[in-house]
Amino acid sequence: MPVESDTFTELRKALEEQIEECKWSDEERFSSEEIERLNSRLDDLSVRFENMLQENRITQKDIDQINREIAEIKGNAKSFPKKIWARGS
Repeated sequence: MPVESDTFTELRKALEEQIEECKWSDEERFSSEEIERLNSRLDDLSVRFENMLQENRITQKDIDQINREIAEIKGNAKSFPKKIWARGS
């Protein structure tokens, strides 16, 4: 089953809705605390995908891609203003 499962689609939609609600300035950056919370949530999300792998709902290839994307999202949160990060992530 591809990563575009119902669970993944629901998670993506929820994240997109939360991003749309944010009113960040062009240069506003994440604080250290926000980055820690974001990383923690992304780690929790990674565990959920690992569980999906164990349930044979996604493949190892999917997990590898997800882990690469999560690492990129984490790195980008440190490097870019929030508005740019949200558009690219």
